Amino acid sequence: MEMAESTYNNQGLFSTYHLEKVIMEQTSDELESIYEQIKQLYASIAEFADNLNEPQTEEEFIRPVQKILGHTFGVQPVLRTSQGTKQPDYAFFAGQEALAQAHLQINTNAFFNTAIAIGDAKAWGQELDRKLDGPGDPFSNSNPNYQIDFYIRTSDLTWGILTNGKLWRLYHRDTSYKLDCFYEIDLEKILINRDTDAFRYFYYFFRNDAFTPDTSNQSFLDDVLSGSVHYTVSISDDLGDKIYLALEELINGFLTYPANDLDTSDAKTIHENCLILLYRLLFILYAESRGLLPLENTVYQSQYSLDALATEVHGRLDRDPAIPELRSDYWTRLQDLFTLIDKGWAEHIPQYNGGLFNATHHRFLEEKKISNDVLAKVINILTTRTTNRERITYQDLAIQHLGNIYEGLLEYKPTVQNSSERIQLTKDKSQQKASGSYYTSDAIVRLMVENTLGPLCERKTFEEILRLKVLDPAMGSGHFLVGVIDHLALELATHPDSPSMTIGDADTEISHWRRHVAENCVYGVDINPMAVELAKVALWLHTVAKGKPLSFLDHHIRCGNSLIGADIADLANLPVLKKSRRINEEIQPALNMDFGFTDTVSEAVGHYLVIEQMESQTADDIYVKEEKLEQAQQTLSKHKEIADLWLSVHFGNSVERGNYHNAVKALGSRQANVNISTSLSSHQEAQRLAEHYRYFHWEIEFPEVFRDEFGNELENPGFDAIVGNPPYGAKFDSYERVHLKTVIKETRNMNSAALFIDTAKNRLMKTDGVLSFIVPKSLLYREKWQSLMFALFEKTRVLVDVEASFKNVKLEQAIFVYDTCYTENFYTACKFIDETWVRKTPISHFYPDQFQAWICDVSAEEIQLGLKLNQIGMFMRDISDTKRGLPWQRSLKKSGDIPVIGGDNIIRYGTNNIKDFINAENLDPPTEKIEFLQKPKVMSQRIVAHIEDPKPHIKITTAADQTGDVLSVDTVINTVLTNENFTPIFISSILNSELINWYTHKFIFSSAIRTMDFDKYYIGKIPIPIVTPEEQQPIVDIAERIIAAKQKNPKICMSTEEREIDALVYDLYRLTKPEKKIVKSSIGQHRKS
Repeated sequence: MEMAESTYNNQGLFSTYHLEKVIMEQTSDELESIYEQIKQLYASIAEFADNLNEPQTEEEFIRPVQKILGHTFGVQPVLRTSQGTKQPDYAFFAGQEALAQAHLQINTNAFFNTAIAIGDAKAWGQELDRKLDGPGDPFSNSNPNYQIDFYIRTSDLTWGILTNGKLWRLYHRDTSYKLDCFYEIDLEKILINRDTDAFRYFYYFFRNDAFTPDTSNQSFLDDVLSGSVHYTVSISDDLGDKIYLALEELINGFLTYPANDLDTSDAKTIHENCLILLYRLLFILYAESRGLLPLENTVYQSQYSLDALATEVHGRLDRDPAIPELRSDYWTRLQDLFTLIDKGWAEHIPQYNGGLFNATHHRFLEEKKISNDVLAKVINILTTRTTNRERITYQDLAIQHLGNIYEGLLEYKPTVQNSSERIQLTKDKSQQKASGSYYTSDAIVRLMVENTLGPLCERKTFEEILRLKVLDPAMGSGHFLVGVIDHLALELATHPDSPSMTIGDADTEISHWRRHVAENCVYGVDINPMAVELAKVALWLHTVAKGKPLSFLDHHIRCGNSLIGADIADLANLPVLKKSRRINEEIQPALNMDFGFTDTVSEAVGHYLVIEQMESQTADDIYVKEEKLEQAQQTLSKHKEIADLWLSVHFGNSVERGNYHNAVKALGSRQANVNISTSLSSHQEAQRLAEHYRYFHWEIEFPEVFRDEFGNELENPGFDAIVGNPPYGAKFDSYERVHLKTVIKETRNMNSAALFIDTAKNRLMKTDGVLSFIVPKSLLYREKWQSLMFALFEKTRVLVDVEASFKNVKLEQAIFVYDTCYTENFYTACKFIDETWVRKTPISHFYPDQFQAWICDVSAEEIQLGLKLNQIGMFMRDISDTKRGLPWQRSLKKSGDIPVIGGDNIIRYGTNNIKDFINAENLDPPTEKIEFLQKPKVMSQRIVAHIEDPKPHIKITTAADQTGDVLSVDTVINTVLTNENFTPIFISSILNSELINWYTHKFIFSSAIRTMDFDKYYIGKIPIPIVTPEEQQPIVDIAERIIAAKQKNPKICMSTEEREIDALVYDLYRLTKPEKKIVKSSIGQHRKS
């Protein structure tokens, strides 16, 4: 499709592809007449337009144009806001009748209820991307993009128009906060050039009909936007679905190229380098589509560009799919392009100061070759849609989409079939889970960042915001860091004390501050070197500006293991390990804990401060920063070696204590050419272990975060804010587990997400900092997470239930915003629905302690009812003991002496069969647990969630074993009563009841809906009323009828009797009619869903 992008400036609001398609479909009989009217209007003011002030511009041109376009509008309506009364220039309505109705609500915000858009006007030619200098109202002088965004949000309207007469812009409320996401038309240019074709792009998007909703309440603009979103999602999904095919083709292309001399034993090396190559290709396709590489330059376009190569490939494939296998000139052409990007090209391409295109770092891609036919297949996959072979417009993808697409590849690992000479990619989801490589949605990232940094910035001055340090310790492809950059840049650009831009600088305010934040405020760490490169690329592409070098990021975006590192204060003595020969060694007296670190780190911090204080205006600035970073790292290199050596002891390295102390003393004396090697073997092993585990010593890697320019520890060291999506379920070896247990303070839970929370909170964050993570929802209710829950909730500002937030991942998630300066006695519990946080309920800090769970997604009236039940009398833990059945699954036989049941065999009030049999010798001699299982008891299915089709409620399924004859495997939970006042039938009925299912879901499992184990800890928290046997009997009588019926026919429906029990249980717990209605309403809503 031929693009007319020079006609308009689409700054990410619409899909360019979809926009062009829509324009081609439009027709109007009025178009030429409208064009002529506006052309004549412009001709009447052209000579003096540049001299018009704002009121004159509106009177002479803007309002007449709007009327010609069919608009009905109110002028300067009153808008009550948090910043006082404001008056946007226009509120647009579908017609005179709607405006007349609005006037009945004049001077109130209800005036905007029936409006279809809001508008703001500026003087002819006033810059729309910068604030005004001089006297006057600070808001009116602020960045015009910020003003229209403010009006859109405060009026609760969807669309906004900003114009200075010459330029006309459209904004949408979902993206207007970015300040540079809009659709812009240079109307003056169109009129001067007499370009009627280009005028169509103005007319169809700015006329009244574009904003007026149809019978389905959708306007033309709504349709264009939703179509754009659909197209963008479709191409992102299409690429995501087939990207592994491109990777597999590349892998086997290198494998089979004769001159490469490779075989399947090289699979790992080939795979790693093909990942690099694939991201190079994605980067170039994206950069060329965004104008970041000079496609307009004829030399670049014809001799180097991937766009031209893709066009050639498509043409050849259309004519003859068979491309010769033996030639590799496509590859030579790509290598030349890689070199051009790596080295830079005069004024056309800034040098790429990263490792992605570095030939030295990736010798494989320099030395090996791949044939034309394979590259043609790969380029075709990457640039062509599967359904209709249309070219993919990478311009329509956000940089986060590329990260998402690429991270999807981390699920695949290379495998070799014995009978095949081909390497195949197979899914390995544990890789994704352990690395945390799940793409977090834009909405979640934005809301987390806003709620983390918003309150922090509110209590900071402009200068303090400039100095904020924000960390993502498991950054993946940098999605959260991009969000942080956007938010802090917005805070700085719209701050009243923000300085004006230098005259003549072509930069916009928001892009200027993005680059400042990228270089000075954001920090990221990831254990995966490729993720580090992805994050750098994301930040570069997000902050790039024409004519300026790429932002310098190497000092803040680093590779390492955020959980494994040494503290400077510990390095004076080797660690004393339990069960080690070192325990018997004579402990040396503690040395000066600083051992020269203060002076050394002072020098290093000085280099870092130079990097932060220098703006990256030219390539020379980047060279200076690179040099300063190298000097800083060299200055601390010996301390890093000592830290590596110290930490290696935890990982099995043998280091002699006396030799270690000699090295430390030498370092403390600042002798020249200090030899750190205590022995060659121990030093080499320490370096090997450091590389293998990717040790990350925070005070050495980011010294300016912890020390001042004099080398002294800062009064309040650490990061101002930490935000991200840490990996969960990562696997640790025995050395890592033992070491982590020595440094983690507030949990014994070895889930990697728990370790990241503990490390961030207790080791990395300032004492007045803010921490926000999206983590497994288990944090809210599981026993092994409880110590962390209690460490967090009293300073938590917001808690969000997001359920299953990641595509193809069943694990539920929750978000917390922990703010050390938060002083209220409640947190706000929310639910993530339709891309926003809803059901905002203040919940007292008293309740998590009371329920021993971090409750969320509950109403205020539900909490009061839950509290009533919680205080009813006693708990199951007071009257029972509970154990799982035995792990006999492998010992079971199809026939034998003793029947055994599993969880699937338990139905409410009975069993439907047996699982298998166990022989009597397996019970001889009987163990304590077997004796326990042979007692009368309540048997429950261990899993209480709806696994296959999750619902927002749970189902407890129990049956009574009155004789103790039933044995079970470990998918059954067995509860033996220790209080003779209660019987298994009565307790089973209570657990099966509607009320207790509701309570357990809301207040024990914190509204979770996925796989929960109904183990002792959770059963023990169920409240039980103090009732006599006589009060129990009506329930027991009905339950016995149900049991008898189900013994005859397990499938029989006894819903009437079960409802009778439900009613009696409500009465036992003394619920009033309104309280019963609360439960039934909650359960009814959930069952409908």
